[in-house]
Order: sequence, then C-alpha cells, then structure tokens
Amino acid sequence: MRESETHSWISWGLKLFFGVAPYALFYAGIFLWYGYGNVPKYFTTARIILAIDLEIWYLQSLKFISVVKILGPKLFMVKNMLRDLASFVYVAFICIAAYGVASRVMMNHVGIQFSAHSIVGNVLYTPYWFLFSDTEDEKRTLNEIIANNTNSDQIIGATATYVLLAFHLLFINILLLNLLVAVFTTTINRVENNTKYFWRYQRYIFIQKYFEKSVLAASPIILIVYVGLMLRHS
Repeated sequence: MRESETHSWISWGLKLFFGVAPYALFYAGIFLWYGYGNVPKYFTTARIILAIDLEIWYLQSLKFISVVKILGPKLFMVKNMLRDLASFVYVAFICIAAYGVASRVMMNHVGIQFSAHSIVGNVLYTPYWFLFSDTEDEKRTLNEIIANNTNSDQIIGATATYVLLAFHLLFINILLLNLLVAVFTTTINRVENNTKYFWRYQRYIFIQKYFEKSVLAASPIILIVYVGLMLRHS
C-alpha cells in the first residue's frame, strides 16, 4: 500500500512538472529575452531557459506515439525503466560520494576549499564519470603525485587511493551496472509479454485525456480552467 502511494505521488509530481514547467520556462525566457535582452547576462540566461524549455517540449511530444501499436509499448518500457533507474541512481550516488570524499581525504585534503563549487567538482564530478569507465584523468593525477612528489605521506595516500579506485570500479562497473541491465531486461520482458494490454491501456488513457479536456485548452487560456478547478476544490 505504501509503495503504491509513493508511486502515485511520483507520477503526480512528474505530470505536474511536465504540465507546468514548459509554460513557466517559456514565459520566463520570453520575459528575459524581450525585457532585458540588451543586458548580456540576462540574454544568456534567457537562451539557456528557452533551450531547456525546448527540450522538455520535445520530450513531451513522445506522448503522441503512445497510441501507435508498435511504438506505444516501447514508450511504456522506457517509463518503467526510468522508475528502475531512480533506485539505481540513489545507490550510485552513495558510492560516488563515498569514493569522492575518501579519495580526496587521502590524496588532496589540503587543496580542496570548503565551497559548493570545489566540493561538487572534486567529490562528485570526477567519480561520476567512473560510471562510464572514464578513469584516465584520475589515474593521471595519481601517477603524477606518485612520480613527481617527494613527500612520502602523499605518495602513500595516492597509492591507497589507487587501491580504493580498483575496488570502486569493481563494485560500480561490474556489480551495479550488470544489476541495472538485469533489472532492465526483466522490465522489458514483462512488458513484451503483455504488449497488447499495455498498448490498449495507454491508448485509452490518451483518448480519455483529450476527450475530457476543456474547450479552453489552448495556452494561456487554460490557466482560467486551472484556477476554476482550484477554487472549486478549495
């Protein structure tokens, strides 16, 4: 029961985000573009906001293929795989933070400033790329510390970090990633075994949504409908 409630809250949050964010970002970007376009920093901010908004609109356009018999179940697979990915991201974040903090304590505890930029750059950014087996920068840094340093404490710290890196790659790249692939495979097989059911369900939901939609569905007129619904249920 608790799991279904959590899933419904997540679904509601995603629907709210994709329903509100595209319009909010669009009007914010247009406001900055035409209101403060002559100021370089606001012009750059407007371009970034509108670019992100454009990507959200592209992602939203995927809902129109949900009624296609061949592509609809594939979209349902992606939706379920995103739910599986959410739990994996939590575990991966813990592993990344663990290596980032432990390795920087051993190899470069003096050179890290206590600021958001420094912490994210040193503790999270570099270990994140280990998920994609990109460890060249980290190994190059460790090799330089071992080869060019005369301080035995730093050499020992870099060597210990090498051992930690090997264990971290073994855990992340072999265990967790293969677990994720296995979970994705299970999800795909479950949907493929019930392709017709999921496609018919998606088509029903899609048609019902547009059948019940107000005649004032065009933006920004639809805001009137939303305000009316809020007042009715308040």
